[in-house]
Amino acid sequence: MFGTYLPYVTCINFMGGEWAHDIEAFIDFLKPHFKVSMYTGCTLDQIKFAHKLDYIKVGPYKEELGGLASKATNQRMYFFDDKGMTDITYKFQRG
Repeated sequence: MFGTYLPYVTCINFMGGEWAHDIEAFIDFLKPHFKVSMYTGCTLDQIKFAHKLDYIKVGPYKEELGGLASKATNQRMYFFDDKGMTDITYKFQRG
C-alpha cells in the first residue's frame, strides 16, 4: 500500500511531542530521506531534540487565541537549518 505513495512523501510529521524522549534515533534514521516535523502542545525548550527537526509547531491550541492563521495565536512555527532556527509563524497568518 505505502509503496504506491512513497514517491510523493516529502515530510514525516509527528503529532504530539509529549512522548518524544525516545524518538531521536528515529529522526536520525528519517532525516536523510525526508523532512521531519512535529506538532506539539509543549514549549520549545521542552523538546530537547528540536534542533534535529526541520520544522516544529509548539504551543497548546487555545480557542480564544486561534491557530497559526491568527495573529493573536500563542502557537509558533519554527524552521531549522544549518544556520539555526527561524520563526516562520508569520507565513501562516492571515489578515
